[in-house]
Amino acid sequence: MRASFIRRLWLFTICLCAVLFVMPAAHAATVMPSFNCAHAPGVDETLICADPLLRQADHDLGQAYAAARNANAGAGYHAALRSDEHSWILQRNAECQITKFTIVTDSNRPGFSDCLLDQYAERMDDLAQMRLHPQTAPGAISHPIRRSFLAATAGAAATAQSFSSLQLPAASTGTPLLAWRNDGSVALLDTGGDGSGTLSIWSNGALHMLAQVPQAAQYNQLCALPDGSLLLLGTATAWIGADGKRKNVSDPAAQRLCGTGQQVGDGDGTTLQYGAARPGAERFVTVTTPAGTIVTPIRIDSRFALNAAFLPSADAFLLNRNVNPATLEAAVERRWSKSNCLAYWTIAAKTGAVQQGCIPFGPYVNSVLTALPTRAGVYLAASGYGLFRISNGAAQLVMPGTISQAAISADGCSLAFALAQGAQSSGAMIVLNACGAKPTSAATGTP
Repeated sequence: MRASFIRRLWLFTICLCAVLFVMPAAHAATVMPSFNCAHAPGVDETLICADPLLRQADHDLGQAYAAARNANAGAGYHAALRSDEHSWILQRNAECQITKFTIVTDSNRPGFSDCLLDQYAERMDDLAQMRLHPQTAPGAISHPIRRSFLAATAGAAATAQSFSSLQLPAASTGTPLLAWRNDGSVALLDTGGDGSGTLSIWSNGALHMLAQVPQAAQYNQLCALPDGSLLLLGTATAWIGADGKRKNVSDPAAQRLCGTGQQVGDGDGTTLQYGAARPGAERFVTVTTPAGTIVTPIRIDSRFALNAAFLPSADAFLLNRNVNPATLEAAVERRWSKSNCLAYWTIAAKTGAVQQGCIPFGPYVNSVLTALPTRAGVYLAASGYGLFRISNGAAQLVMPGTISQAAISADGCSLAFALAQGAQSSGAMIVLNACGAKPTSAATGTP
């Protein structure tokens, strides 16, 4: 009798623990926004009610608004705050191109949702500042501040860094492909006018040919594998060994090391997955380790493509957001100007811990940007402007020009990038040694 009672008590305890464990997740999934979805006919309200992330964002915003309102008891302040909130809603819908005539479909819903989430994040920042500064008019805080980037480049100069330059042959066409190898050498694929390419290795200032590559124009990515072999990716795939001989391409793990298929591996069983969000799919970047999957706080935004690479020196993944100059939204540029921060991230391969860095607002807003955290600080490759060094919230110009294919060496101390050919000269490969000073954290560029 007593044993039966103990078994029943034990089962009851397990069930109760299971219920308590599930309850927070269920509550998060059913959290409601600050308004009643049953009486919300607007397109924007319908979008919010249909998306759990937007419901949570609106719920949190309602609480932040109440906290800002309670920080100042004056009736005049309350009226100003209410007016500012109404203006923000109008601006939010206008910048996300949501009107009463908008038709929401499965294909355009992610873009609307991501734009609204971005707007909510900005408004949360503004309301936090209003709560901290209740004597300041709300409009003075929320009004967009157009940041000047002139000061960011004034007096900029290269610091104690050394450069090596390799002029490409005059017959070169297009942009060469570059990849650092673990031994500190740089692999270079240069395409000639007839479409064939030459795969060479640059080491200690000398260049020697490794292999001839027919139809080289079909490749747009060059990746170095840990054994010194090279993987060429594009509309076709070629695997060339360290001895210059072609190998059979059949190893998916090798391709993951190159960041293909919206995932990149560390070569030790861990994979960063950053694919585009889809209905019913994971909306956050994940790290899959041999021990399990870690969901990071980095939300996948359907409006931006992401590119990733593994940084051996930091044992971390580098994740950059591709801002397409042709489709840069006014809302994104305004928020970037206001906050002086376009985020990039480093994600620890072993733990999934995330560190966010900032690309400051600058003259390169209409460029393709790549943050490059080295052991001596963070650099920025801006396609149409040149190489910059980020310091104290500003970008200092190190080398002007149209650059591409920027990559960090395995030891985190050097950068290699291609200078596109101009009207008067062929292109060039530039190698910068950044570690003239005391080495710093490769993940953040801080001591």
